[in-house]
Amino acid sequence: MIEANRSTGAVQPRPSSARHRGFSWVAAVVCFVVLAAFVISRTWPPLPATLRFAITLPASHPGHIEPIIATGEFSNGDFLVIRYETPDRAVFAYDAWGEGGPASEPVTCIAGSTHRMEVEMPALTELPGVSNRLKAPLRVSFDGRTILAASVSFHRRESGEVYFGSNPLGGTPEPLFRGKLTTPNGHRLIGGPESYFSWWRRARGVLANVPRTLTLVLIALLAGYAVPFAVGFLRRRPRSAEAPAASVPPRRIFLTILAIAVVGFVYLITDGSFRLFYPESFGNFYDYQALSLVHGRLDVPEAALSGEAFVYHGKYYGYFGPTPALLRIPFVMLGVGFGELSRPMMVLDYIACLLGCYFILCQVVRMRNGPAAWPSRWTTGVLIASAGLGSTIFYLSSRAYIYHEAILCGVAFTVWAAYLTLRYLENPGGRWWIGALVCGTLAVHARPPIGFFALCFVGTAAAVTIVDSWLNRRRAAIAGAASATAPARHQTAPGVTRHFVIGILAVAGVLSFNGLSYLKFGTIEGCPLRYNVQYSPERLARIDGKEFHLSNIRFGLDAYLLRPTLQVSRHFPYFATHGLDSRTYPEAKLDMTEEMAGLPYAMPSLFFLALVSVCVWTERNRVLSRAWIAVWAAVVPPALAMFAAIAVSERYTADFVGFLIVAAAIGLAVIERPRGRIAGATRGLAATLTALSIAITLALTYSYQGKGVWGVPDGTQEKYQAVAHRVDAFFGVKP
Repeated sequence: MIEANRSTGAVQPRPSSARHRGFSWVAAVVCFVVLAAFVISRTWPPLPATLRFAITLPASHPGHIEPIIATGEFSNGDFLVIRYETPDRAVFAYDAWGEGGPASEPVTCIAGSTHRMEVEMPALTELPGVSNRLKAPLRVSFDGRTILAASVSFHRRESGEVYFGSNPLGGTPEPLFRGKLTTPNGHRLIGGPESYFSWWRRARGVLANVPRTLTLVLIALLAGYAVPFAVGFLRRRPRSAEAPAASVPPRRIFLTILAIAVVGFVYLITDGSFRLFYPESFGNFYDYQALSLVHGRLDVPEAALSGEAFVYHGKYYGYFGPTPALLRIPFVMLGVGFGELSRPMMVLDYIACLLGCYFILCQVVRMRNGPAAWPSRWTTGVLIASAGLGSTIFYLSSRAYIYHEAILCGVAFTVWAAYLTLRYLENPGGRWWIGALVCGTLAVHARPPIGFFALCFVGTAAAVTIVDSWLNRRRAAIAGAASATAPARHQTAPGVTRHFVIGILAVAGVLSFNGLSYLKFGTIEGCPLRYNVQYSPERLARIDGKEFHLSNIRFGLDAYLLRPTLQVSRHFPYFATHGLDSRTYPEAKLDMTEEMAGLPYAMPSLFFLALVSVCVWTERNRVLSRAWIAVWAAVVPPALAMFAAIAVSERYTADFVGFLIVAAAIGLAVIERPRGRIAGATRGLAATLTALSIAITLALTYSYQGKGVWGVPDGTQEKYQAVAHRVDAFFGVKP
């Protein structure tokens, strides 16, 4: 098949549709096989309620305790053990960590003798989300005779946290059982659940589950469509046969910086271990929320929220939106990674942010220079490095917990909503606005302030398009070009009603957050603090029970924009936040004021380039000027909301990142090609500020992880202090 080049009229070969379909099917099959293998490797069928096995006893070792079955994790597990009391006698005992448990009647212990055992143990079947029982029956049968029966306390375990004849948990029992456990079919039990379930049995269990298999097929088909699309975009060539050098796609520089940024992000979020699947403290709320959504509920178990629970009519809710939970539903359906997904989901959100940033830059450059244009390598490097390594979205790698994941997910959907809005501004007659509204609404339900900007951008784009349409009609009328074909003054121009409806839908997307709040709390307040378990009447009284106060705007303006909130130190890592003293703002009603660096200091490169975007008015480019007006108008409402809020934190500066990326892309497009001393000095300053932004962000991220945030893995803070002391000592700086 062939097609004509639009700009030159030359005929160029077009890839065969059959070849494209073949590539899609190959990608889908490979995705299915890889994903199925991954799911099988991390999925364990449910254990039977009664576990039957043969036990070969070792020689008695009086005073020693050896594990038969261990479940759970350190300080949160249960044991069934054998305790040797005399040279020929032993008992089986149950031990719930921190509480203990009953012991059986004595049994004769003869070395090498084999016996039949049956065990009903609560933790074998009581997994997270199954029930809320505090106690459950325990039964141990030895050679057909029940020797232990009781109702016992227990700890719920993850599906893979069961161990036979071994004890990786620690505590009182020995590490290994010296005897032998054997299944009825003669297979030895030693170690984790892989010793009980063969790989083929696990595979049959996964593929026999119809919802799980359909989920695998659906993901594979989506990958089969998405992979060729992504490859085609990255390999796209200039449309013009005589395209200038600036029209060469900057794929290498983008992929290089993307790889560096992702490796750095993963290194920090995993504390250097590169272990992505990990049970973070306060990182399983979205897993529980996804499980609730699958069952048609909005409430979650109390254990999912801890001190962040909102209690309404005896049920527990989170004020966090459901978008990250929706993304977890495939994992819930596949039974993979429950409570261990915060890190990988944040990494995926981070990659989505940088891909969206690249798409935005490409779109802005095309709006300025034509459809065949691509951004230069310098422009691409500056924006991707500034956004990926020199902004708050990288700072969020300091800790993988629910607050950071919500923000990063909101930024990802906001960035893509902004890209689609730019496409809508360029082509108002297309359907790009549908995707923009969908992404903006998902952003609202991940992190309301940043999603508010995304939908405001869609709304202001619709308003700008309506105004531009009206001005075009007026110019045509003045020029006398609207004679027979132009509509009368009292008639509505074609398409204006459509853009008005788009604006209304953007408002509806914002209000959907309040609608969801009504379903949960019976009120349209997004975060009714009176239902939160942390807020006492005294604490509510200090803020009048509200989240926003106009009296806070002066403090918010100073904290985010006007007052210097970054300090330089002689000590590693040399940059630190110091925040503002809220006591100097007596009119403010604030609840939480964490130390933070404002936008000009935390992200100097993006902030500077956003200011440079004002120069778009020298371009005489109507489409780009409309985009500039829309994005700057869209940031005003969410900014005022942030300034009036009762809390400030460094992570909240990420709520401005979506705006800064779009505005910075416009600024870079403006200064990309012009020559002269001023343009050269501006580009040099932008490059310098990019390096400074990276240094500041790395310093703030590393120091916050090492001494500011709670819940990091053991040893993280000690490792940070050791590095700081070594660096200071190397440069001769005293502690």
